[in-house]
Amino acid sequence: MGLVLAQGVSFARLGERVIFLDLRSDRYFGLSSRSEAAFLRLMDGHRPEDADPTRLDGLVREGILEQVSGQGSILPFKPAFPPAASLLDGERLPIGAWRQARAAWALKRSQHELKTRPLYDLVNELSACRSEHDESSNTTEDARRICWAFEAAGLLVTPLRNCLSRSLALAATLRAGGHACELVIGVAINPFQAHAWVQAGDRLLNDRLERVRQFTQILAA
Repeated sequence: MGLVLAQGVSFARLGERVIFLDLRSDRYFGLSSRSEAAFLRLMDGHRPEDADPTRLDGLVREGILEQVSGQGSILPFKPAFPPAASLLDGERLPIGAWRQARAAWALKRSQHELKTRPLYDLVNELSACRSEHDESSNTTEDARRICWAFEAAGLLVTPLRNCLSRSLALAATLRAGGHACELVIGVAINPFQAHAWVQAGDRLLNDRLERVRQFTQILAA
């Protein structure tokens, strides 16, 4: 029997610390020092200590890990495209009142959905409408105008700290228009922080490099 992450659970490794995201319960969490050490030994393929099986069984009971037949594999989330550039550092395109109004409506709807629906469902819906285009950083002019419309509307409709609702709304709008993008969530510690943004390939669409580089990616959808 092997062990794998339970469905809906992902994690990021920050040095010798591990931070988990459980979409099903919409929570970030860490482990006790002993459970964390046992988990790292399992992940790194190191020789387990005597108490490790008991501690890992506890993670199974908590719904963090699950048993599978055969060999299991546990790896931290690894981004396909580490961010290297930002749309916000480029030319600001004119957007018009209609685009900005649509962006404002999408932002308001996203705020409401986060309050009334599980994050797990929202992320799954976003993943289901993934664009068939390559995940490249060559965003079209239409996609860039959408991003600038959300940037303008966000300053009026949602506080900057509402990064998740802003990013969910932008990603859903871009994908509905056939534009490739990913919703990305990252975490940092000391103190703990979580942040969300949207990128296409290695190009950030609604954030800046200096901000995003403070975080280790834990999920992309």
